[in-house]
Amino acid sequence: MSYDTEELAVAVGQVVERYDSADGRPYRMVALGHPAPVVTEGGSDE
Repeated sequence: MSYDTEELAVAVGQVVERYDSADGRPYRMVALGHPAPVVTEGGSDE
């Protein structure tokens, strides 16, 4: 997992812990992303 992905996973987990309840409604969360291109030494991501 990349740093950004890990940070997002932790943040989502914290929100779920804060608002989750045994008698609450079930929700499904779908998150999509697009991987950044690999930048080689001396290269550019453009």
